[in-house]
Amino acid sequence: MTATHEDLPQNVIGVLADCGYTSPKEIISKVVDDMGLPRKLIYPIIRLSGKVFGGFDIEEYSPLEAMERFTLPIIFFHGDDDKFVPKEMSIENFEACASPVKDLVLIEGADHGLAYITDPTKYVIRLRDFFAPIKDEDYDPLKDTRFLESEKSHRSFDNDSDNDELFSDDGDITEIEDIIL
Repeated sequence: MTATHEDLPQNVIGVLADCGYTSPKEIISKVVDDMGLPRKLIYPIIRLSGKVFGGFDIEEYSPLEAMERFTLPIIFFHGDDDKFVPKEMSIENFEACASPVKDLVLIEGADHGLAYITDPTKYVIRLRDFFAPIKDEDYDPLKDTRFLESEKSHRSFDNDSDNDELFSDDGDITEIEDIIL
């Protein structure tokens, strides 16, 4: 998500953000704390290492700051049982996001990076439903009323959606690319 502060190529029509963190400092501090290490000692070493070995400052950009200026359609996914990147970080990014077309999908019981694996049907349906209108070349995000402020996202999952196209003849989920592209 930090790359969203850049001018993105014209062919980028939207973003899928899965288990995003709010800033490098916050996620590094959380991990250091979880490991029982002294944050005030370890974090400066990590930051200095980024500068010396990577040539960048980890505090220069953050996904949260990028979201404040981001205007393309974006869908956030996060497992509600993520023990590595707290779901609250995705919620914070979602709330800070300037895009008028955004959605947040919390996957029940999913740990870090496992939202799709935990509930592939919900993941693919929400992804397909989000991007389907956006793929239309006449799409105008300013006329997209699906995500009006009064509707607030975090919509509940509709189990009555037409799921037939999600599954192949042998019952396996088809590739995400086949569904949304």
